[in-house]
Amino acid sequence: MKYYQTGRKLKKNYSRRRQEKIVGTTLGRKRFRQYEETAFLGFSNPYKRKIKVKPLKLKTTLLSIVLSTWLILLLFLPFFRVTRVSIVGLNLIDKQKVEDTVSRNLHQDFKFFPLNHYLFVNSSKISNSIKNEYPVSNVRVEKIFPNTLNIYITEKNSSVIYDDGRDYYLLDKDGKVIKYLWAVGPGDFVTVPISTSTADTASSSTVATVHLPNIVLHQKNYPDLPLIYFKSDQISQKNNKLNPELITSIADFNTGIQKGGGIVINYYEIDDGSRDITAVTNLGWRIIFSTERPANDQLIAFWNVYKSSKPKEYIDVRLEDRIFWK
Repeated sequence: MKYYQTGRKLKKNYSRRRQEKIVGTTLGRKRFRQYEETAFLGFSNPYKRKIKVKPLKLKTTLLSIVLSTWLILLLFLPFFRVTRVSIVGLNLIDKQKVEDTVSRNLHQDFKFFPLNHYLFVNSSKISNSIKNEYPVSNVRVEKIFPNTLNIYITEKNSSVIYDDGRDYYLLDKDGKVIKYLWAVGPGDFVTVPISTSTADTASSSTVATVHLPNIVLHQKNYPDLPLIYFKSDQISQKNNKLNPELITSIADFNTGIQKGGGIVINYYEIDDGSRDITAVTNLGWRIIFSTERPANDQLIAFWNVYKSSKPKEYIDVRLEDRIFWK
């Protein structure tokens, strides 16, 4: 039988001398003959070097496979995707809009890993997005394993209701819009007589349609907040409808009137560029005060006059050294 060696096997074609020359240098001729006999009889090579598998290396390999499989399942199984979002603390802000903001942060495109996975949800980013888009003073985002997100929101304190002659808004103390309330309706306009006269003709009367704030709707929905009517044809398109100084003066004055009792302010009138404010009372007369003086000083002057003499048209407390009333 003739063999030739490839690796550790002998195959046909080589002569016996050639076989002895190939194997004799490493195994010796005697061992070669034993190999030839055992190979011919179908036995395995008794001189084949056995490779011992180290147990530590095997364990390390198996552990790596298990950990890799576990990590892949952890990242891509739907069980760990955030699917439940709970938002607590909203009274004025539209909840659906906040949910849309959260959803945009959870489902942004990312090449490798899903951003709505529990491990990759960025609580700080969601909190900052809500703070930047809505009038809130505090936002706390809490992750609950494995797929829940709880968001606790503290809204900014609302200060006034603002009527610009076309729409009603809810403003905070800085004059920023918290919420759009409703549009001015047909019932917010009344017809009033206007008298006109010239030197050459006798006096005549005509009628005009003017806007008056909807007191009933205001008292029904926001009775504790002052209503401000901006008497101007120029409508501000900015988010800041009023300056903070004016809102502070009106809010302080309104608080002082409420504490005194007996008088209800239906609404406050302001003109564009003026620092004077007119408070229209439920008794039919008006209080005129200014943002240039502390509200508390003007309130003291008002109560002194009101208790001693009952006005029929107005009380003017804008000046420090004198008070006018009629």
